[in-house]
Amino acid sequence: MSDFRSTRLWQETLAARHNDPHEAPRERLRNALEKFRERASILAGEIPQDLRDLTVHDITHLDALWETADVVSGDDLPFTPTEGFVLGGAFLLHDLGMSIAAFPGGLSELRQRPEWNDRMIGAIRRVLGRDPGPEDLVAPPPEAVEDVKFSLLRSLHAEQAEQLASNPWKDPWQQ
Repeated sequence: MSDFRSTRLWQETLAARHNDPHEAPRERLRNALEKFRERASILAGEIPQDLRDLTVHDITHLDALWETADVVSGDDLPFTPTEGFVLGGAFLLHDLGMSIAAFPGGLSELRQRPEWNDRMIGAIRRVLGRDPGPEDLVAPPPEAVEDVKFSLLRSLHAEQAEQLASNPWKDPWQQ
């Protein structure tokens, strides 16, 4: 994979240019997206920790979407710098909700969701081969917890990415 900055879309929308009459606003957009990317890469780096069985979902996956967009959009679909910024932001956000770190309350926040218990009952049935008792729900098998965590993160990631777009996120490792 090449650097996303070499794609046609990046070059036409956000790349620096010689004698650019719109240099200042283009640079503001480019710098904002680069900073956004730096922060998104921290959160994207957590996805493999929580969803080990997925294909690559780190920053390289997010960057590769620029190449995909180049192919899909073709050479005749023009983009403005603002559209390039918004598209780049969508690339960065789209999968970031697939990590426990994307939820301010972490795993305990997921456990408080109504879907958690419903999915846990099914997961315990699969793991233990029987209906769960109350004690199983209090202390579920680790395999069931991982199954439910995976399932919930996958189903909630778009909703959580939307929350990340409008709510502040603090890097939990820099607090």
